[in-house]
Amino acid sequence: MKSYGMITGFFLVLGLFSSAAFAGEMTLKVISYNIHGIPFGVDQSRYQDIGRALHARRDAGDAPQIVTIQEAFHSRTAELVQEAGYPYVQKGPGNQGLKWGSGLYILSDFPILATDSLVYKDCVSWDCRVRKGALHVRVQVPGLPQPLEIYDTHLNSDPDTDPATTFEETERVREKQVMDLSQFIWDTKISQAPAIFPGDFNFQPSLLSYLLFASGSSMANAVERCAQTRLCTGDPNPGEEWAQAIDHQFYRSGVSPEVSLEPIHFELIFKTPVNGRLLSDHFGLEIHYRVRY
Repeated sequence: MKSYGMITGFFLVLGLFSSAAFAGEMTLKVISYNIHGIPFGVDQSRYQDIGRALHARRDAGDAPQIVTIQEAFHSRTAELVQEAGYPYVQKGPGNQGLKWGSGLYILSDFPILATDSLVYKDCVSWDCRVRKGALHVRVQVPGLPQPLEIYDTHLNSDPDTDPATTFEETERVREKQVMDLSQFIWDTKISQAPAIFPGDFNFQPSLLSYLLFASGSSMANAVERCAQTRLCTGDPNPGEEWAQAIDHQFYRSGVSPEVSLEPIHFELIFKTPVNGRLLSDHFGLEIHYRVRY
């Protein structure tokens, strides 16, 4: 217990010293949410319900400024985007031939300055029916001395319903996708800019694909950081959640001019049934970042 107290005290003192170097501060709220928008789903009214929930938070003044969405394959998922009411929207790679699109969206309160996308070359099992990949936008946050890089992705899922595919095959594909993803980050980001990378990565911290991404992207995991500092509000056990999660948010502070990102709140959202059913087979992952600049 003493060691945790010393660590917490260290971060508190560090925060006191570092805050003096910054002229401004804001809270940035970011959500990552796999909405389970498969094309053959039956209950499509879920999408409007998700959009309305986001819109209600906007009306209440506590909405996330950035929402990243995965698995928006069904055409009616566009109703979620319309209902949510964000002024800036970017969609990932769309349908091509007989393949469904990437299912990726980024919703933003901030103007989008640039965008890029990636379609993974490798896939296995059911994932080969879709164009999974990654989406990048560069947004201008008022007051920040440089733009903020936002990413979104959905890596190959495990073959839970495909007896012809092994977990080892799937993990090898994810490792290849991660290598493509790391190159995509370095090709698209401004070298000194802060970045946040939410998504459904379909990997846990114990897997090689996770370690390859963490090292190749030079980003930290926000929930892991909350577990380390014990300074985040929200859900009480970030360490346990991080160890078993496949939905993650990674982040990196800016370098010059200096912008500091620090997670201060972690919460799993959309956990309560609406009209008698959950809105997805995933929970949403919401992180609040203290942004100093």
